[in-house]
Amino acid sequence: MFSYSDAQDCIDRHIDLWRKYSFDLFFYSSEDSFPINTYGHKLYKIGKSGHNGEDSIKKHILFLNHMLKLGYDWYLINDYDSINLMNPVDIVDNPAIFGNVFNQSLVDQSRWESPIFIHPPIVIHKTIMSKILELNLSPDKEHGFFDRWLGLCCVKLGINPENFLLQKIGYAMNTIEKEDLRPQIREKKFIHGIKSKEVLEYILGEK
Repeated sequence: MFSYSDAQDCIDRHIDLWRKYSFDLFFYSSEDSFPINTYGHKLYKIGKSGHNGEDSIKKHILFLNHMLKLGYDWYLINDYDSINLMNPVDIVDNPAIFGNVFNQSLVDQSRWESPIFIHPPIVIHKTIMSKILELNLSPDKEHGFFDRWLGLCCVKLGINPENFLLQKIGYAMNTIEKEDLRPQIREKKFIHGIKSKEVLEYILGEK
């Protein structure tokens, strides 16, 4: 789980949801911005903080390298504001990468090299993670936004990510606001952008 110091409120609300479908739960943050309480789960502090930019991409590359060395076949990557409401084991088969994949091939691409970008939750096989790291894509690509940098990696490797959005089990925004809430969101299983208690309660049917 990727996090930083100001994410503690989200961690407090989401921890039981992450625990439900995680065999081993680990937290990753930068060395200079990290949560105080990870509820007994191991926290790895690696790299420098930053929402985007070269330092952000370098940090995420360090995260992926460290994760790969843990020796698992599959990895579920949540951000502090994303949750999964089903077991990812139920959807994986052949080595692949799954996520909330946005395709911008039909809109203005003047700023971006890749037509796709990927929001969490991300489910990724070790072989795909290895290929992404071996590609050694420059951290200055895609203006240092990890979701777009990851999409560009997939494009350059000829990897077609499995898309939770097209499968009707995903929903993702940078921030889900109250006005974005519709009953249909309660049917989704891989959701990104939950930064408030009110939004989480609505998704879980508690409000």
